[in-house]
Amino acid sequence: VETEFAVAATDSESLAEHNLILREVTVAIRELKPLYQDIVIMRFVEELSLKETAAALNKTEGAVKLLQHRAIKQLKESLKK
Repeated sequence: VETEFAVAATDSESLAEHNLILREVTVAIRELKPLYQDIVIMRFVEELSLKETAAALNKTEGAVKLLQHRAIKQLKESLKK
Protein backbone atom coordinates (compact mmCIF):
# COMPACT_ATOMS: atom_id res chain seq x y z
CA VAL A 1 0.00 0.00 0.00
CA GLU A 2 2.86 2.39 0.80
CA THR A 3 4.34 1.81 -2.67
CA GLU A 4 1.06 2.78 -4.35
CA PHE A 5 0.92 5.97 -2.29
CA ALA A 6 4.50 6.86 -3.24
CA VAL A 7 3.69 6.37 -6.92
CA ALA A 8 0.55 8.47 -6.60
CA ALA A 9 2.51 11.23 -4.86
CA THR A 10 5.14 11.13 -7.57
CA ASP A 11 2.46 11.38 -10.25
CA SER A 12 0.90 14.37 -8.46
CA GLU A 13 4.27 16.04 -8.14
CA SER A 14 5.02 15.37 -11.79
CA LEU A 15 1.65 16.78 -12.81
CA ALA A 16 2.17 19.87 -10.65
CA GLU A 17 5.63 20.42 -12.14
CA HIS A 18 4.24 19.98 -15.66
CA ASN A 19 1.49 22.53 -14.95
CA LEU A 20 4.01 25.01 -13.55
CA ILE A 21 6.18 24.72 -16.66
CA LEU A 22 3.13 25.09 -18.88
CA ARG A 23 2.15 28.30 -17.05
CA GLU A 24 5.67 29.70 -17.40
CA VAL A 25 5.70 28.97 -21.13
CA THR A 26 2.24 30.50 -21.56
CA VAL A 27 3.35 33.69 -19.79
CA ALA A 28 6.52 33.82 -21.91
CA ILE A 29 4.47 33.44 -25.11
CA ARG A 30 2.17 36.27 -24.03
CA GLU A 31 5.22 38.51 -23.64
CA LEU A 32 6.17 38.01 -27.30
CA LYS A 33 5.06 40.52 -29.89
CA PRO A 34 1.77 39.51 -31.56
CA LEU A 35 3.30 38.19 -34.80
CA TYR A 36 5.69 35.94 -32.86
CA GLN A 37 2.78 34.74 -30.72
CA ASP A 38 0.81 33.86 -33.85
CA ILE A 39 3.70 31.92 -35.34
CA VAL A 40 4.47 29.97 -32.16
CA ILE A 41 0.80 29.08 -31.68
CA MET A 42 0.24 28.12 -35.31
CA ARG A 43 3.42 26.03 -35.55
CA PHE A 44 3.53 24.35 -32.15
CA VAL A 45 -0.01 24.39 -30.76
CA GLU A 46 -2.09 24.09 -33.92
CA GLU A 47 0.73 22.11 -35.58
CA LEU A 48 0.41 23.90 -38.92
CA SER A 49 3.13 23.37 -41.51
CA LEU A 50 5.44 26.17 -42.61
CA LYS A 51 3.44 26.42 -45.82
CA GLU A 52 0.10 26.65 -43.98
CA THR A 53 1.45 29.21 -41.52
CA ALA A 54 2.94 31.29 -44.31
CA ALA A 55 -0.36 31.26 -46.21
CA ALA A 56 -2.35 32.22 -43.10
CA LEU A 57 -0.03 35.15 -42.39
CA ASN A 58 0.46 36.15 -46.04
CA LYS A 59 4.23 35.66 -45.68
CA THR A 60 6.81 33.53 -47.46
CA GLU A 61 7.94 30.25 -45.91
CA GLY A 62 11.40 31.76 -45.52
CA ALA A 63 9.97 34.70 -43.60
CA VAL A 64 8.06 32.36 -41.30
CA LYS A 65 11.22 30.31 -40.64
CA LEU A 66 13.12 33.47 -39.72
CA LEU A 67 10.32 34.83 -37.53
CA GLN A 68 9.91 31.44 -35.85
CA HIS A 69 13.64 31.34 -35.12
CA ARG A 70 13.49 34.81 -33.57
CA ALA A 71 10.39 33.94 -31.55
CA ILE A 72 11.96 30.77 -30.15
CA LYS A 73 15.14 32.68 -29.31
CA GLN A 74 13.11 35.26 -27.37
CA LEU A 75 11.15 32.52 -25.62
CA LYS A 76 14.36 30.81 -24.51
CA GLU A 77 15.74 34.10 -23.17
CA SER A 78 12.50 34.83 -21.34
CA LEU A 79 12.35 31.36 -19.78
CA LYS A 80 15.94 31.61 -18.52
CA LYS A 81 14.96 34.52 -16.25
